[in-house]
Amino acid sequence: NLNYFGPDTPLEFGYCTEFLLRLQTAKVGDVEAFDESEIKQWLEQAGESVVCFRDGSIVKVHVHTFDPGSILTCARRWGEFLTVKVENMTLQHSEVTIQDNFSISAEAEEFRTAPKPYGTVAVASGAGVIAAFRDAGVDEVIEGGQTMNPSAQSFLDAFARVHAQTIFVFPNNSNIIMTARQAAEMCPEGQRVIVFPTRDVGAGYVAAAALDTSCKDVGTIVSSTEELIASVTTGHVSRAIRDSRMDGVGMREGDFIGIAGGRILTASPERPAVAEDLAEKTGAGLHDVAIVFRGVDVPCEEAEAFVRTLQAKYPRTEIMSVDGGQPVYDYMIVLC
Repeated sequence: NLNYFGPDTPLEFGYCTEFLLRLQTAKVGDVEAFDESEIKQWLEQAGESVVCFRDGSIVKVHVHTFDPGSILTCARRWGEFLTVKVENMTLQHSEVTIQDNFSISAEAEEFRTAPKPYGTVAVASGAGVIAAFRDAGVDEVIEGGQTMNPSAQSFLDAFARVHAQTIFVFPNNSNIIMTARQAAEMCPEGQRVIVFPTRDVGAGYVAAAALDTSCKDVGTIVSSTEELIASVTTGHVSRAIRDSRMDGVGMREGDFIGIAGGRILTASPERPAVAEDLAEKTGAGLHDVAIVFRGVDVPCEEAEAFVRTLQAKYPRTEIMSVDGGQPVYDYMIVLC
């Protein structure tokens, strides 16, 4: 859309303001005991169209306001920002008015169609996982994964929608990497596509969230991202499809199994036991952050109990919980 807002245009619709606020102990005391409804009630007095919910120590906020500066300033009484986005809502109305009443100049058309420097594409499945990638700033998320491999055309369509000079791709499955690379080779001249060989959603999510697109040197972005990907450990809890013994672990059909690094590390008829043992064997207590993605078949109460267990067992590790809704894997435990 044409970004138009003239020097005499009145601010009729205000600003759409969104941010992720990390609660700080120094400001709220006991973060776990803090009631985020305090923030929501304040926002409802200060703005409109408020959406405010909490995920661990992070509070996600969406609010419409004519004074985003005061919103952001006051929000820091509870924590510090991880991301901030402020958009002028009058632009959308102005764009429609202009396009209805005026022809677009050649200069404006060139500006409108010019590609942005960087874009991102990722593959994921599960409504919550897809939402997490979008919250992390990924431009296009292609639905796919362990049991549903997207086509090269799906990637090409996503690349076209992103409309960037350089596009970073996170396939997030070993079976999808080759397809992503084939699509990259089919891109039109002038568009550069870099495929990171992420073999699981955990590595892709951490890398996408940390991608520094403010850096002008593509080589620096690639090297730092590859280094980060190599440092991420992802454990998966799934089901055994038959009686067998692999990697020294015996299992029966229907047992829950814990997998990391392509190896089966643990198995049991009890899912929480497998998840806890998997976290232990992948070194959860040695990492700064552990992100638990809950699968579509896992009851909320069970996942909450599992997270509490991890928090008690590994007090130095920040435990984050995401309702991923992913199929195949009951839990994905991402350590970084």
